[in-house]
Amino acid sequence: MNKVKGPANRNVAGPFSLLITLGNVGGLTRFNMNMYVINAVCFF
Repeated sequence: MNKVKGPANRNVAGPFSLLITLGNVGGLTRFNMNMYVINAVCFF
């Protein structure tokens, strides 16, 4: 079972890992922009 699940999980995780990394990069930029807006609102 482990030998069958191993490659399958890797094949499934491959595309998802790319999507997750792209999502994290986009999410971090959006998060940084949101933090800048929140900081600007808090300071001003």
